[in-house]
Amino acid sequence: MSALSRSQLRQLSQARKRPAFERLGVLPRSVIAALLRFWEENKQNNALSDMMEERARLGLPLENAAYLSEHYSQVLLQTPALGGDPSCAEDYVVPSDAALVSAIQDIAGPFTKARLSALRPGGTIAEHIDDPTQTRSLALLDGDHEFWIRTGSSLERVPMRRGEVWFVNTAWPHWVVNPFDRVRMALLLNLTSPGGWEKGADTRCDQPRKHQRDPDIPNVLGRSSSHGHTS
Repeated sequence: MSALSRSQLRQLSQARKRPAFERLGVLPRSVIAALLRFWEENKQNNALSDMMEERARLGLPLENAAYLSEHYSQVLLQTPALGGDPSCAEDYVVPSDAALVSAIQDIAGPFTKARLSALRPGGTIAEHIDDPTQTRSLALLDGDHEFWIRTGSSLERVPMRRGEVWFVNTAWPHWVVNPFDRVRMALLLNLTSPGGWEKGADTRCDQPRKHQRDPDIPNVLGRSSSHGHTS
């Protein structure tokens, strides 16, 4: 990892005052099923290269990017608003399915740049830290993994179960391993109103823009956005 600037080091120090990890809630089974269907319908739209470019821009590249691209992929559930900055997570506010995003928000709270990720059997995401201005949440949807986080001299495995939504303080070094024989599927979120730790996160960009659901995008929950969320 390249050397962090003084500003980034201050942000890192502030971010590490948050809890190491915390369980936020549990996704309904119907939402998990809808997310997995969304993945199957959109898995060809791999956004991993964009993620790698963003990390490089922030001076947070991952080691062995070629290995990662063979074992890991991401699909966006939210895309940038019209005129938004693709390099800014806070601008990813347009949902591919408004009802599905709303259902997740009921559990995790407000967020941007929701995305699904797949880690293939035997795959590893090497130890790294994420942008400390962002507040990350993760839910295991299918398969299993070992999510490890190192906070100072302490090393802990986050005890995730299928469907549970967890805040994970990725300003600390962390890594993920899938030693199992099934693809691990997960939901990743950037929280915008962390619970009680600070006023907000993802403050590098303008406020998220209002948006309308594109009527040409199918609703994977099988209901219109005006009907609210499934349970």
